[in-house]
Amino acid sequence: MLYKIKDKDPIIDLLRTLIDTRAAMEGKSFRAILIALDDESNGEIKHATLYSWFKGPTKYPRYATVARLYLSMRAYSRKPVAIGDTEANPKQQLRRVA
Repeated sequence: MLYKIKDKDPIIDLLRTLIDTRAAMEGKSFRAILIALDDESNGEIKHATLYSWFKGPTKYPRYATVARLYLSMRAYSRKPVAIGDTEANPKQQLRRVA
């Protein structure tokens, strides 16, 4: 059964959650993580593309970019992402003991 998308593909929210998790764990801004992903992927995951997903008009991201981004972010997910998932299951942020 296919699902109908009214606004944006649910994978966008799922990946946003993983990026938010990374930002919180590293103490960086969301934008800083987008730029870091661009740098870490040698430009395969463009900052501008991700910005269009999360803040811009993109409704349906390209599978190749989704796959690259997920592979970069899988360390921040408690379980692998499967087709059709709408929840990210991010890892819990580690608490610092003083």
